[in-house]
Amino acid sequence: MLDSPSSISDLSVKSTTYNFLDMVYVLRSKNGMINWTLDTIESNPNMTIQELADLIDYRIEGNEREIDNAETRDELDWVFNELTILEWIRSTVRTVGQLMMF
Repeated sequence: MLDSPSSISDLSVKSTTYNFLDMVYVLRSKNGMINWTLDTIESNPNMTIQELADLIDYRIEGNEREIDNAETRDELDWVFNELTILEWIRSTVRTVGQLMMF
């Protein structure tokens, strides 16, 4: 009985640490994908917003194919995290494109 509270406490600490590490991973992934987008824009200054959105769509389609190849839960989580980030970037690019039209 004396071990129960410490076990629960240990699980709470491990869970919090795991969630924090997940958050750090997602933020680094998001930062990396944003940098990829910025590098693409800088290396192709004549690219239109639609072409950039199409390129992001192409990368999203490639990641969607990776879902079937994922062998572990971690790989599947990685693919879904990257898809979420790419979809957010695509949405942001399209929103900026619409704002530039006005």
